[in-house]
Amino acid sequence: MTKTSSLVSILSTEHGRLRRKQRDIRKRDFAKAIRHGTKDQAYMGRWKLKYDGIVFIVDKTMTKEVTAYPEPLALAPLDSKDRILHNRTKELLALKPYLCTSHTILVVDNSGSMVTKDIPLHKNRQIAAYSVTAMDFVAEQIFKQTATNSDVVTLIEFGRTAREIFSQEPFDWVLYNKLLDRRDPRSYKARLGLSGLDSLIGDTNYLNALEAADQALQRIDHDRCALSLFFLSDGAPTDGMALGITPAAAKRRMVAKMTEMANRYGDKLDVLTVGFGSPQQDFSVLQEMAEAVKVGDSGAKAEFLYCERAADKLESAVSSLVSSTTMTRTLLLTGERKQRRMRRTVQMESSANGLYQWRYFRIKGHSFFDKRRDEFAVHPGLPPGACGGAQISYSRMDELVNAPPPYLAVSRVACGTGAERVAFRCQLACQQSESSFVLETMVAKETILVERPDDNMEFHKNFCETQDLASYLASEFNARLVGLPWFDAEKTPRIGFLPCSILVLDDPEWPNRGMLVEKKLNVEKYGWQKYNDNAGCCRILRGPDGIRRCYMLKAVDGKYHHLPLDIEREFQRLDEMKTIIEEGSDEEDIEDEDSDDGEEQAEPKKLAFKDDVEPMKVSFREQAEPKKVTFKDEVEPMKVSFHEELEEIDLDTVEEVDLAAGVSPESEGDVKPTDYIQAFSHFTYLFTARQALVCDLQGVYNYDMVPPTFELTDPAIHYRSKSGKRNVFGRTDAGEAGMDMFFRTHHCSKVCKLMQLSRRCKKWKAKWRDHYFC
Repeated sequence: MTKTSSLVSILSTEHGRLRRKQRDIRKRDFAKAIRHGTKDQAYMGRWKLKYDGIVFIVDKTMTKEVTAYPEPLALAPLDSKDRILHNRTKELLALKPYLCTSHTILVVDNSGSMVTKDIPLHKNRQIAAYSVTAMDFVAEQIFKQTATNSDVVTLIEFGRTAREIFSQEPFDWVLYNKLLDRRDPRSYKARLGLSGLDSLIGDTNYLNALEAADQALQRIDHDRCALSLFFLSDGAPTDGMALGITPAAAKRRMVAKMTEMANRYGDKLDVLTVGFGSPQQDFSVLQEMAEAVKVGDSGAKAEFLYCERAADKLESAVSSLVSSTTMTRTLLLTGERKQRRMRRTVQMESSANGLYQWRYFRIKGHSFFDKRRDEFAVHPGLPPGACGGAQISYSRMDELVNAPPPYLAVSRVACGTGAERVAFRCQLACQQSESSFVLETMVAKETILVERPDDNMEFHKNFCETQDLASYLASEFNARLVGLPWFDAEKTPRIGFLPCSILVLDDPEWPNRGMLVEKKLNVEKYGWQKYNDNAGCCRILRGPDGIRRCYMLKAVDGKYHHLPLDIEREFQRLDEMKTIIEEGSDEEDIEDEDSDDGEEQAEPKKLAFKDDVEPMKVSFREQAEPKKVTFKDEVEPMKVSFHEELEEIDLDTVEEVDLAAGVSPESEGDVKPTDYIQAFSHFTYLFTARQALVCDLQGVYNYDMVPPTFELTDPAIHYRSKSGKRNVFGRTDAGEAGMDMFFRTHHCSKVCKLMQLSRRCKKWKAKWRDHYFC
């Protein structure tokens, strides 16, 4: 018999042809299944044939096809260790919810119509929904590392009522299996007739599901957790029928609920509503729900997608949710949330071809932030930023102190912008001309937000206070460096933060305009570097040449490398924190009066260095008198090597930080400049008894200074408040969550381990209040 005649001999019903067309299963596969597939008895005397991942249901004679569909996705093979780790992760996130980086609520229609068999490659709509979600939302993100165990998922199913199936499950293969387990296990006979229940008893009620979703979102609501709502249904809601109200009244309630959630969660929230089914169904309510989220200035994002009866379009919808959630999470983790407030339009220096035009403002006042009184006070002298390194005689300096320059010349073009501030070059001037410029060039910073001109002094307060505290902690760190075995007064790097002050300007367009001024760093010579960021994203990795170097994690297609939680390490830190809280139970918060009483010696840790340095107690002595700054010939930059054994990472996802220029590799053995700056962040955490951590370190490494110095500005401080107060040190203060994120990427060098032996100071707040900075 020819191939053609053998195919023709197989009788196909209209039903079978329709199913093959919908599921893209060729008739030839049916013929192969009859000859080579496995055969099992099915319902009503029919046979089930399996071949090459496809299931055919045929009549009792095996000549007449009834239906066909692919075999369902198999569960991931897991063992008890996988489940234990999953449960440990869930336990940790329940204890420390601020470690969650995203929380997605999946709301899936489970009404009778979802068993309709009209989705190609899937047995019915319900199975298609869970199969696609498991594959494209969970498995794909695990493979691509766009989601890790710090991201959690809650599942809600709804029909006549809404039911939470599972809550806050971490991303891993256990979650994948949990979603696949929701596929309808009932037999074909048990599902007969269910698709008609919607129109009879009204079992597609949205309102209960929306209320359950809102309650789930409220369980994890902190500033660094991206929130997502995925709402899928195959038909119009029947809430009006269930509540005894008109459909229009029910729709208004749904729209109001979506608006309420948008206003509550703001720019942390991404919403995707999905219509999945016949084009004859009315999906206008889903569309209006998405539109309601975008109305107003909440910053929440929303989209409606109609996926017809195609699994591939549902896959695209899920991918859209993944992209929007990933972007929101990245913005939250890096402190670069999308700016909803209006920003000033400024021209950048890069477009000015190096030609600066100046605006001259009369200086009305000079202030500094007085931390003792928690307010700005009159500064008695010249701006510190203008005096550092100025080549000027003592007599001329005395003249300027007694008769300060009356003008500040500010460039019309900006030299830098950030999320909240814009920076300009500026210069003190005796008259309104360039020839009258005196002292050093400075940088003037102010708000870039249109609606904040009236509170610009308050705007500067957090920046001044943060930089002041960072400077004090740097002085404590520098004083203890003398205890290092290899300390060299001229070569060992120091940490420094730029002193800043506020000039109040006479601007007719902006009354009482305040500009924060500080020294202009020589970025042209030394290069601007970001040594770690607000989330501590600094890694030590092996480069292509085998040398380990310091890398900053950088964006890949707009996404930051998303690191998983080290569960056991986090539990260990949790135990340590409990001990610290108990020991420091009598301490006051930064916003309260200090009542600390004495210092406490930290328990020395056992050290294990590669050169077998024995653990030591660092003896701290007074720092040597700093020598006059001298200059030496510029040395070519060198690569920074480290001796921590770490995992390999694709170097396309990182960016090398080259910051050791001017220091000989042999100057301090295997200790390099980056060791000091990363050790400083860890030191601040331990010195303040785990209450504060300075990070987001950025600036220049001035290797011409003696000793060489990291000149830094605009740090972030994470502060652990016992009272639960948030953002004590401004918008970038992520509290204990920020500390945890820092230590997820921090690795201790030899410097860091030795500096951990120094005392933690319970009186650090009082000492800081007495520290002179400006």
